[in-house]
Amino acid sequence: MRITRGAYQKLIYDCPPVPPESGGMLGGHGGFVDTIHFDFTRTMTDRLIYIPNVNSLNVQLERWCNCGIEFMGLFHSHPQNQPSLSSADACYIRQIMKEMPLSIEVLYFPIIYPRYGMDAFCASRKRDGIVIKKEGICISL
Repeated sequence: MRITRGAYQKLIYDCPPVPPESGGMLGGHGGFVDTIHFDFTRTMTDRLIYIPNVNSLNVQLERWCNCGIEFMGLFHSHPQNQPSLSSADACYIRQIMKEMPLSIEVLYFPIIYPRYGMDAFCASRKRDGIVIKKEGICISL
């Protein structure tokens, strides 16, 4: 995943550490994530899961589209001791990819460990279906 230093720092330092399972959207230009939108209106439950506010995010997507910002994926936070995607995470990633136009071949779904770091996961369309894999992070100016 290619990301600008400013977007990376915003994810790491502005993502709230409590509660875990906070999230939002990634946007960018030219294959670089450079725009972050936090989903502060997400659905709150008694379970530790991220349920995006789809209506709110769709409004933001329309704003991005009008400004030439490309949708590049969704992120959410985990505690540091949970460094992988859960089965529920993988399920929702596959569902999102199935709903995307075929022109969108790749989306990113990083897990953020607030104040610590992140792991990037990439979902892509392959002949066999949706493939989700961990990916390196390239930070640029």
